[in-house]
Amino acid sequence: TTTVFNVTAPVQWDETIDGDGDAGQLPFSAAAVNGSGPLGNLGGSIGFDDVDMFLINICDPANFSANANDARTSFDTQLWLFRTDGTGVEANDDGPNSSGSLLDGSFVTEPGNYFLAISAFNRDARDVEGDLIWLSNPSDTVRAPDGPAASAPVATWGGGSFGIGRYVISFTGVCFVGAPICDPDLNQDGNADQGDVDYIINVIAGGDNPTNIDPDFNLDGNSDQGDIDALVNVIAGGNCP
Repeated sequence: TTTVFNVTAPVQWDETIDGDGDAGQLPFSAAAVNGSGPLGNLGGSIGFDDVDMFLINICDPANFSANANDARTSFDTQLWLFRTDGTGVEANDDGPNSSGSLLDGSFVTEPGNYFLAISAFNRDARDVEGDLIWLSNPSDTVRAPDGPAASAPVATWGGGSFGIGRYVISFTGVCFVGAPICDPDLNQDGNADQGDVDYIINVIAGGDNPTNIDPDFNLDGNSDQGDIDALVNVIAGGNCP
Protein backbone atom coordinates (compact mmCIF):
# COMPACT_ATOMS: atom_id res chain seq x y z
CA THR A 1 0.00 0.00 0.00
CA THR A 2 1.30 3.41 -0.98
CA THR A 3 0.43 6.36 1.20
CA VAL A 4 0.31 9.73 -0.51
CA PHE A 5 0.76 12.91 1.50
CA ASN A 6 -0.29 16.23 0.02
CA VAL A 7 2.03 18.87 1.43
CA THR A 8 1.42 22.57 0.88
CA ALA A 9 4.70 24.42 0.66
CA PRO A 10 4.90 27.41 3.03
CA VAL A 11 5.36 30.88 1.62
CA GLN A 12 8.28 33.07 2.57
CA TRP A 13 6.05 35.81 4.02
CA ASP A 14 2.40 35.35 5.00
CA GLU A 15 -0.15 38.12 5.42
CA THR A 16 -1.54 36.66 8.66
CA ILE A 17 1.50 34.97 10.20
CA ASP A 18 4.14 37.59 9.40
CA GLY A 19 1.92 40.65 8.97
CA ASP A 20 -0.64 42.16 11.32
CA GLY A 21 -3.61 40.30 9.85
CA ASP A 22 -5.53 41.50 6.82
CA ALA A 23 -3.45 43.85 4.65
CA GLY A 24 -5.09 47.18 3.90
CA GLN A 25 -6.36 48.26 0.49
CA LEU A 26 -4.59 51.64 0.16
CA PRO A 27 -1.07 52.98 0.76
CA PHE A 28 -1.77 54.29 4.27
CA SER A 29 -2.97 50.85 5.42
CA ALA A 30 -0.76 48.58 3.29
CA ALA A 31 1.24 45.81 4.95
CA ALA A 32 5.00 46.39 4.85
CA VAL A 33 6.85 43.19 3.98
CA ASN A 34 9.67 43.81 6.46
CA GLY A 35 12.84 41.79 6.65
CA SER A 36 16.12 41.48 4.81
CA GLY A 37 17.35 39.79 1.68
CA PRO A 38 15.52 38.55 -1.43
CA LEU A 39 11.76 37.97 -1.29
CA GLY A 40 10.69 34.94 -3.33
CA ASN A 41 6.98 34.93 -2.61
CA LEU A 42 4.22 36.02 -0.28
CA GLY A 43 0.76 34.69 0.45
CA GLY A 44 -2.56 35.78 1.85
CA SER A 45 -6.28 35.66 1.25
CA ILE A 46 -9.02 38.04 0.24
CA GLY A 47 -12.72 38.14 0.95
CA PHE A 48 -15.62 39.54 -1.04
CA ASP A 49 -14.75 42.95 -2.56
CA ASP A 50 -11.42 42.84 -0.71
CA VAL A 51 -8.06 44.08 -1.98
CA ASP A 52 -4.68 43.46 -0.34
CA MET A 53 -1.81 45.94 -0.73
CA PHE A 54 1.81 45.39 0.29
CA LEU A 55 4.90 47.57 0.49
CA ILE A 56 7.76 45.71 -1.24
CA ASN A 57 11.24 46.67 -2.36
CA ILE A 58 12.11 46.21 -6.03
CA CYS A 59 15.86 45.81 -5.63
CA ASP A 60 16.60 44.61 -9.18
CA PRO A 61 14.27 46.42 -11.64
CA ALA A 62 15.81 44.77 -14.71
CA ASN A 63 14.72 41.35 -13.44
CA PHE A 64 11.48 42.30 -11.68
CA SER A 65 8.42 40.10 -12.01
CA ALA A 66 5.36 39.37 -9.89
CA ASN A 67 3.35 36.28 -10.80
CA ALA A 68 0.05 35.16 -9.25
CA ASN A 69 -0.26 32.10 -11.50
CA ASP A 70 0.30 29.62 -8.66
CA ALA A 71 -1.53 26.37 -7.99
CA ARG A 72 -2.32 27.66 -4.51
CA THR A 73 -4.17 30.72 -5.89
CA SER A 74 -7.89 29.97 -5.96
CA PHE A 75 -9.42 32.88 -7.93
CA ASP A 76 -9.03 35.03 -11.06
CA THR A 77 -6.47 37.63 -9.98
CA GLN A 78 -5.46 41.15 -10.95
CA LEU A 79 -2.09 42.68 -9.97
CA TRP A 80 -1.35 46.39 -9.57
CA LEU A 81 1.91 48.24 -8.92
CA PHE A 82 2.09 51.77 -7.50
CA ARG A 83 4.77 54.25 -6.51
CA THR A 84 4.95 55.29 -2.87
CA ASP A 85 2.93 58.42 -3.71
CA GLY A 86 0.06 56.16 -4.85
CA THR A 87 0.38 56.82 -8.58
CA GLY A 88 0.28 53.82 -10.87
CA VAL A 89 3.24 52.10 -12.53
CA GLU A 90 1.80 49.03 -14.24
CA ALA A 91 -1.01 46.50 -13.94
CA ASN A 92 -2.14 43.20 -15.45
CA ASP A 93 -5.33 41.14 -15.34
CA ASP A 94 -4.60 37.99 -17.34
CA GLY A 95 -1.12 36.65 -17.98
CA PRO A 96 -0.18 35.35 -21.43
CA ASN A 97 -1.24 31.75 -20.75
CA SER A 98 -3.89 31.88 -18.04
CA SER A 99 -6.06 34.06 -15.83
CA GLY A 100 -3.16 34.25 -13.36
CA SER A 101 -1.80 37.81 -13.42
CA LEU A 102 1.80 38.65 -14.28
CA LEU A 103 3.78 41.88 -13.94
CA ASP A 104 7.01 41.90 -15.91
CA GLY A 105 8.62 45.21 -15.01
CA SER A 106 7.96 46.80 -18.40
CA PHE A 107 7.47 50.19 -16.72
CA VAL A 108 9.72 49.80 -13.67
CA THR A 109 12.86 51.87 -14.17
CA GLU A 110 14.12 52.65 -10.67
CA PRO A 111 14.89 50.47 -7.63
CA GLY A 112 13.09 51.27 -4.40
CA ASN A 113 9.92 50.71 -2.46
CA TYR A 114 6.63 50.20 -4.29
CA PHE A 115 3.09 49.23 -3.38
CA LEU A 116 1.85 45.96 -4.87
CA ALA A 117 -1.89 45.20 -4.73
CA ILE A 118 -3.86 42.08 -5.60
CA SER A 119 -7.58 41.98 -6.29
CA ALA A 120 -10.02 39.56 -7.82
CA PHE A 121 -11.45 40.37 -11.23
CA ASN A 122 -13.24 42.94 -11.59
CA ARG A 123 -12.17 45.03 -8.58
CA ASP A 124 -10.30 47.98 -10.13
CA ALA A 125 -8.11 50.86 -8.93
CA ARG A 126 -9.78 54.28 -8.99
CA ASP A 127 -8.99 57.84 -7.99
CA VAL A 128 -10.75 60.01 -5.42
CA GLU A 129 -13.48 60.84 -7.96
CA GLY A 130 -14.09 57.16 -8.68
CA ASP A 131 -12.52 57.27 -12.15
CA LEU A 132 -10.48 54.34 -13.46
CA ILE A 133 -6.70 54.62 -13.29
CA TRP A 134 -6.40 51.78 -15.81
CA LEU A 135 -8.89 50.88 -18.52
CA SER A 136 -10.32 47.36 -18.31
CA ASN A 137 -8.96 46.24 -21.69
CA PRO A 138 -6.80 44.87 -23.12
CA SER A 139 -6.68 42.46 -20.20
CA ASP A 140 -3.79 40.25 -21.35
CA THR A 141 -0.99 42.82 -21.45
CA VAL A 142 1.08 44.66 -18.86
CA ARG A 143 0.07 48.31 -19.11
CA ALA A 144 1.01 51.65 -17.63
CA PRO A 145 -1.99 53.66 -16.40
CA ASP A 146 -4.23 54.48 -19.36
CA GLY A 147 -7.60 55.35 -17.82
CA PRO A 148 -9.23 58.75 -17.34
CA ALA A 149 -7.46 59.04 -13.96
CA ALA A 150 -4.09 57.77 -15.25
CA SER A 151 -2.01 60.39 -13.43
CA ALA A 152 -3.91 60.29 -10.13
CA PRO A 153 -3.01 58.30 -6.99
CA VAL A 154 -5.18 55.37 -6.02
CA ALA A 155 -7.86 56.41 -3.52
CA THR A 156 -10.49 53.68 -3.73
CA TRP A 157 -11.46 50.45 -5.49
CA GLY A 158 -14.62 49.85 -7.48
CA GLY A 159 -16.44 47.18 -9.41
CA GLY A 160 -17.79 43.84 -8.27
CA SER A 161 -15.32 41.21 -7.12
CA PHE A 162 -15.70 37.78 -8.72
CA GLY A 163 -13.51 35.73 -6.44
CA ILE A 164 -12.38 35.09 -2.89
CA GLY A 165 -9.81 32.81 -1.33
CA ARG A 166 -6.11 32.12 -1.03
CA TYR A 167 -3.37 33.54 -3.25
CA VAL A 168 0.39 33.23 -3.63
CA ILE A 169 2.47 35.81 -5.51
CA SER A 170 5.96 34.77 -6.66
CA PHE A 171 8.70 37.32 -7.31
CA THR A 172 11.98 37.91 -9.04
CA GLY A 173 14.02 41.06 -8.48
CA VAL A 174 12.23 41.80 -5.18
CA CYS A 175 13.62 42.16 -1.67
CA PHE A 176 12.13 42.58 1.76
CA VAL A 177 11.55 46.15 2.91
CA GLY A 178 14.32 47.13 5.30
CA ALA A 179 14.16 49.51 8.22
CA PRO A 180 12.50 52.78 7.15
CA ILE A 181 15.03 55.35 6.01
CA CYS A 182 14.13 58.95 5.31
CA ASP A 183 16.06 62.13 4.68
CA PRO A 184 14.64 65.11 6.60
CA ASP A 185 16.99 67.51 4.79
CA LEU A 186 14.30 68.29 2.23
CA ASN A 187 15.86 71.51 0.94
CA GLN A 188 19.26 69.79 0.60
CA ASP A 189 21.21 72.52 2.37
CA GLY A 190 23.13 70.07 4.57
CA ASN A 191 21.03 70.60 7.70
CA ALA A 192 17.78 69.14 9.06
CA ASP A 193 16.10 72.15 10.63
CA GLN A 194 13.30 74.73 10.42
CA GLY A 195 14.27 75.46 6.83
CA ASP A 196 13.11 71.97 5.86
CA VAL A 197 9.82 72.46 7.68
CA ASP A 198 9.29 75.73 5.82
CA TYR A 199 10.20 73.96 2.58
CA ILE A 200 7.60 71.19 2.90
CA ILE A 201 4.92 73.69 3.98
CA ASN A 202 5.59 75.70 0.83
CA VAL A 203 5.48 72.62 -1.43
CA ILE A 204 2.24 71.36 0.11
CA ALA A 205 0.76 74.82 -0.44
CA GLY A 206 1.62 74.58 -4.14
CA GLY A 207 4.93 76.38 -4.16
CA ASP A 208 8.13 75.57 -6.04
CA ASN A 209 9.89 72.27 -5.40
CA PRO A 210 13.48 72.66 -6.71
CA THR A 211 14.77 69.53 -4.90
CA ASN A 212 11.84 67.50 -6.26
CA ILE A 213 10.74 66.01 -2.95
CA ASP A 214 7.67 63.86 -2.45
CA PRO A 215 5.68 65.98 0.05
CA ASP A 216 3.89 62.85 1.30
CA PHE A 217 6.61 62.44 3.94
CA ASN A 218 4.61 60.05 6.12
CA LEU A 219 3.54 57.91 3.11
CA ASP A 220 -0.16 57.94 3.98
CA GLY A 221 -1.27 58.90 0.46
CA ASN A 222 -1.92 62.58 1.26
CA SER A 223 0.21 65.73 1.39
CA ASP A 224 -1.04 67.61 4.43
CA GLN A 225 -0.41 68.63 8.05
CA GLY A 226 0.42 65.02 8.93
CA ASP A 227 3.53 65.21 6.76
CA ILE A 228 4.66 68.41 8.44
CA ASP A 229 4.18 66.85 11.87
CA ALA A 230 6.09 63.71 10.80
CA LEU A 231 9.00 65.79 9.52
CA VAL A 232 9.15 67.84 12.74
CA ASN A 233 9.22 64.58 14.72
CA VAL A 234 12.13 63.18 12.68
CA ILE A 235 14.12 66.42 12.96
CA ALA A 236 13.57 66.26 16.73
CA GLY A 237 15.10 62.76 16.81
CA GLY A 238 12.05 60.59 16.23
CA ASN A 239 11.77 57.59 13.94
CA CYS A 240 11.08 57.77 10.22
CA PRO A 241 7.41 57.19 9.38
